[in-house]
Amino acid sequence: MPKVERIVTPASYSEVASALASAGAPNENAVKLLAAHSAVETGSWMRMSNYNLGNYTVWNQALEAWYIAGSNPRPFKAFQSLKEGADWYVQKIDSHGLLRYAVSGDVTGYVNCLKSIGYAIPVQEANTPAGKQLYLEYERNMKERVAAFGGTAPLDLPIPNLDYPATSESLWTIHDAGGPRPEYLLPVLYCISGLRPQYDQGVSFGLSSTSLEELTRLGIDYNAYTKWTASSQLDRVIKQHLMLFSATGAPIRSGIRCYVSFIIPSSLPANALTLDHVLSYSSDAFYHDHAGLDVNGDGVITVGDLAYAVHASFKTQAVQSALSKAYDIRPIEKPHDPIYGEDYPTPYLSGAYGALAFETSAILARGLARIFQSRK
Repeated sequence: MPKVERIVTPASYSEVASALASAGAPNENAVKLLAAHSAVETGSWMRMSNYNLGNYTVWNQALEAWYIAGSNPRPFKAFQSLKEGADWYVQKIDSHGLLRYAVSGDVTGYVNCLKSIGYAIPVQEANTPAGKQLYLEYERNMKERVAAFGGTAPLDLPIPNLDYPATSESLWTIHDAGGPRPEYLLPVLYCISGLRPQYDQGVSFGLSSTSLEELTRLGIDYNAYTKWTASSQLDRVIKQHLMLFSATGAPIRSGIRCYVSFIIPSSLPANALTLDHVLSYSSDAFYHDHAGLDVNGDGVITVGDLAYAVHASFKTQAVQSALSKAYDIRPIEKPHDPIYGEDYPTPYLSGAYGALAFETSAILARGLARIFQSRK
């Protein structure tokens, strides 16, 4: 078949999920895990071309429609519709033995299977340091998306090796200067980077995924920045970002508004946004990159939707460990609700928001008990 023109074919999570279900993805776990795999490959479908959900190449250019993407010489498989692309994608996943892991929501098993079939790099390179790092990053990215889509896979990664006690001291330095408390900031940084200073997305870097443009403005080489310690990034970049809001009369007193300050800072006025405030609509570019934050799948991302992401991150071992270390050096302090903080008083929350607050308070109580026990 002939070479065809490359056409960018963006889609939303709801469109992709519907197509995958129609194509035979057996259950909700499978839909969300296959969608997560596709989202990693296509920039959350904003960079998807010719309905190729997995950026697959063709084996025989004489028999398959194909296109060339930019300067990449490889021929990529082209489809005429999202349905056609989804049908082929699900069959391809099944042919590699991946579907059984998707059905059970087993991201680790799924990525290990990808490794065993030589996905992305040759099998013999999978256990090299670079290969291990590649698949670890791939697993982390998939877990993030499955969790954001509301799946059952845990958003829980290995505890990062941060520079303590310097990291804890930097967190309190930010708070003492008028910035957010550690329990507001840590879950958000986990949402963004998995609490990893070496985080590298190609266009954004470090704990808070600082853009290349911002690092350049600050006179910081992005390659060097990913080698900085967590405390250095907190002291020299993240603190400066957060102080902008305190200086303009909009101090951050909840995990929700802390998250907003990093992903849509222009939406953060002096007064706390209501939980129903819409941050992004399905027609926005931001929505397409963050569709998993739309908890209800109603085509909008609200401030309240962010509560679920902050809550999921707060429960992880990495955040619990970092928070415990922060409070170890400030025994006089007691943590506030990490999601709603002082911006959204929890006694006035009801329904799903109230349920999140109740669960969070129980986790905080258990965490405090462990901290106090360790001090005896």
